[in-house]
Amino acid sequence: MLFTNHVGAGASGKTLVLSPQMRMGSGTTQLLPAFFAAPNADATLDWLCSSAAGAGAGSRAQQYGFSAPATPATLPPEIAPMECR
Repeated sequence: MLFTNHVGAGASGKTLVLSPQMRMGSGTTQLLPAFFAAPNADATLDWLCSSAAGAGAGSRAQQYGFSAPATPATLPPEIAPMECR
């Protein structure tokens, strides 16, 4: 997600990264390619949102063990949504 200067001076050209991941009924997680290779009906699509601070304390990365995105985000955490800090 690319931001413009309409969001704020520190946001122009910065990014948040949204990573879709599957939360399995067993408590594990899978990235989408692995899930689609062997679909499991007992799964929920969920999203990990990351700012320049990384996946964030208390985020889905910690709650569910989601994998950090391969592409780092660049939006400063102080202007990112709470879920993305």
